[in-house]
Amino acid sequence: MAGPRLTGPAWRRRLSAVLLEHAGSALVNHIRLAGLRRGVLYIEVTEPAVLYHLRLKWERRLVDLLRSEVPEAGVQAVRFSVGGSER
Repeated sequence: MAGPRLTGPAWRRRLSAVLLEHAGSALVNHIRLAGLRRGVLYIEVTEPAVLYHLRLKWERRLVDLLRSEVPEAGVQAVRFSVGGSER
């Protein structure tokens, strides 16, 4: 993300801040919020190893965390992809 985005809707800024707070900058620097559609948050990652780590450790945790801390975003699921790949 190269730092949380400070533009856009308030829920997007809050979502970025929550990710930074709970995932830490070492991980957050390797992701980009690609979009949010119909309750699915799309996150692009910089490399396959990061994608693997996120799926193992963070997928369910992120959904639960974002539901509780940013309910206005309406996140029901998270989908990861390596940057530039099709979803």
